[in-house]
Amino acid sequence: YAQRHADHGTPVDVLSALLAHENLTSTQHYYHVPEKRKRMATALVSPMTLNNEGDVVGGDDVLDAVLARREIGRIPVPLGWCTEKSNVAAHGSSCPYRYQCLGCSHFRTDPSHLEDLQNHLQRLLAADEELDAKLPGLADWAKDDALPSQGEIKAVRELVRANKRLLSELPAQDRAAVEEAIATMRKLRAQADMNIPDADALKVKIVSPTINPAVETID
Repeated sequence: YAQRHADHGTPVDVLSALLAHENLTSTQHYYHVPEKRKRMATALVSPMTLNNEGDVVGGDDVLDAVLARREIGRIPVPLGWCTEKSNVAAHGSSCPYRYQCLGCSHFRTDPSHLEDLQNHLQRLLAADEELDAKLPGLADWAKDDALPSQGEIKAVRELVRANKRLLSELPAQDRAAVEEAIATMRKLRAQADMNIPDADALKVKIVSPTINPAVETID
């Protein structure tokens, strides 16, 4: 039961709670992946890397040194990773573009994030439908700000299609190997998810007008 959850990518803190473990050390046993298996998984999936527009930007050179440099030059973000230099140098806490990852040319993803992309798309569509029905009194500009961005929905949908297309074009034997590699990568990421910066918490906040503004005393 525990191993199936770990292999599927259940976050380690969630699995720890399910197993009633007193500390994460016991749970992390199920997430152990040998370095060789990690390199093999990365090598298989790396050529299928996509940018934010769904174009393949991965390479075929999978030497260990190349993979190591690639890991150094990127930082995990929701649904993929970021390659913007200043954000990578700041360990993900200094995005100059306010964490608009899906619209950023520095964003990368691959089929190992397909399930997350599909789940995110479903959340966006559900929120769009629910909020649209509840906001008949809002002006168009206010509704646009409240509703999920149609541009984001379109971008996520295109990335889902692009990832599915890459997988469907593989011969059956190669696809089985890639799917096994994806399971390995999701298993590894389940341990790292807790360290990914909360994009919403790091965004630049727009200060709203106060309900009771202070009255300035004029002498």
